[in-house]
Amino acid sequence: MYLVTALYPIIASYNGQIAAAKFINQNQYADYRIYAARLENNTFQFECNKPVDYWPIKQFTSYNSNEKAVFFVTQFSLNHLINNHIPYKILGAFENYSQERILPKFINADTRPQLLDKVYLITR
Repeated sequence: MYLVTALYPIIASYNGQIAAAKFINQNQYADYRIYAARLENNTFQFECNKPVDYWPIKQFTSYNSNEKAVFFVTQFSLNHLINNHIPYKILGAFENYSQERILPKFINADTRPQLLDKVYLITR
């Protein structure tokens, strides 16, 4: 009971996919198409109110920038854009605990930042 009522909400608050989905579910983004740059972002897709299509990050520059679109990317995908000098705009950055397991370093608030990465919502 404790895990469900106390611990899980704390862990879920560090899930960047959930935070990103809540952000993009706002009314101001209702007319945007939503894409994930990787197929593994199942939590993001599940939490979004609209369908999430796949668009590979390597084809980011070929997307028609006249259409309103948001791309969910991990730090790995964002690094690809940075390393290749591809322009983008960050709509939101979200702390993310990407582990399935609850590690002792995560439980300890002092060492927790060592395990967190970021996920992003970007546009062209």
